[in-house]
Amino acid sequence: MKFTQEIFNYKQKKGVILIIVIFIMIIIGLVGNTVANFISANLDINARHLDSERALYLSESAMQWALKELTEDSSFRTTGNGQTHTLAYGEYRVICRDPIVGEDGDTIVETYGYVPNQVNPRAERQLISSIVIGGLTSCLKAKNNFDWSLMHPNSSIEGNIQAAYYNGDGDAVFNEIGQDYDPSPIPIMPDGKSGDDRTLISPGAYPTIDMAYFESNADIIWQPDPITATALDSSSGNTLNVTVNGFFTGMVDEAVRNITHGTWNDTDWAVIQSVSAGGKQASLDRNINDDWDSDQIKLVKRFYKNEGSGSSKTHYIKSGLIIDVNISKITLKNMYVITEGDVLISGDKQIKMTIKTGEKNYPSLATKTGDIISLDTPEGNTENKKRDTRIFRGLIYSEQGTVTLNYLNGLAVYGNNVILDGRILINYSANRIDPPSGTFLFQPSSLSWQEQ
Repeated sequence: MKFTQEIFNYKQKKGVILIIVIFIMIIIGLVGNTVANFISANLDINARHLDSERALYLSESAMQWALKELTEDSSFRTTGNGQTHTLAYGEYRVICRDPIVGEDGDTIVETYGYVPNQVNPRAERQLISSIVIGGLTSCLKAKNNFDWSLMHPNSSIEGNIQAAYYNGDGDAVFNEIGQDYDPSPIPIMPDGKSGDDRTLISPGAYPTIDMAYFESNADIIWQPDPITATALDSSSGNTLNVTVNGFFTGMVDEAVRNITHGTWNDTDWAVIQSVSAGGKQASLDRNINDDWDSDQIKLVKRFYKNEGSGSSKTHYIKSGLIIDVNISKITLKNMYVITEGDVLISGDKQIKMTIKTGEKNYPSLATKTGDIISLDTPEGNTENKKRDTRIFRGLIYSEQGTVTLNYLNGLAVYGNNVILDGRILINYSANRIDPPSGTFLFQPSSLSWQEQ
């Protein structure tokens, strides 16, 4: 009986242990399943988060692609449902359109990022941005300083002005409201029509000139070879000698500049009147004596008489330019002049540059790195007559240089710095200023950037 009881107790204990083991296994199983579900859910969450971030990156890539297209062509727009591009882990779609009522900016860009694709997306992100493209829509732009403190009374700038700094009173403190400029509403300084804006220039608003475009599309390219030389110590009086054979050949009536001196004073440039000694010697229109000995000199294009015709011509000058009106007035008819150096307007006689309305609308004068300088006071017994000896019917432009003009009757002036003196009339005309695509590049900037 005792033995039987022991067997019963033993079996009872084994049953309890089995139940406990089963219970523990159930708990472990439940915990394991919970952990597995948690890990799976966490992995799924991480995967969804990763897909979402990838979709956002795709949408941002789409935005950068659109900005690149707008930089190269400010008129770029998509049609229909936009353009779709495929990358390694997804697709993006771009819609580039004009603003509708209530939207700011020049262009609206909508972008969509999809992972893995637009048809069956696991993740989708959307961005929308109002873009300011910039353009030749102002009559005056100064990327840096616009100094109008020397402008004479009754000057007028008819159109919008954009500048980083305004100087209207000649002191060292810029952008003083009521002294250097006034924003709208009127009064507006400098004087202009009611409603003309005088604003601070925004990033991307200043255009970049595409010199390669103008060179490849030029009708006439002026490129002496070589273009620089060293003046010999044997130079004296009005005779200039160099060691380079043929340097002055074909350069009669062009000009030569002392670039070592680095200025455009009358003693630092001269007109080539005759050439001898196999092109190594030139007689100049002024004495240089020994002042140029061992200095670097450079050949410079010179306009000194009427040029141009009924058809438009683009001149690309791989040097500097002198517009010489010391002896007589000149007209450059239907001419666009692009230079790789400075432009000097010298003399008090009239210079008139015309362009054909509605044709190329290239600039009258443009340079990337050079200055445009007109310091001489023009002839004339009234302020208006002096003003009308400087007539330019196209854009005057320097990307990195300073534009200094003493009297002007023109349409638009753009420069890194712009300094105006004398009586000025700038009357903006879009149909003479707006050039074809490719001539200037504009860096678009975003007014707003938000996720939808």
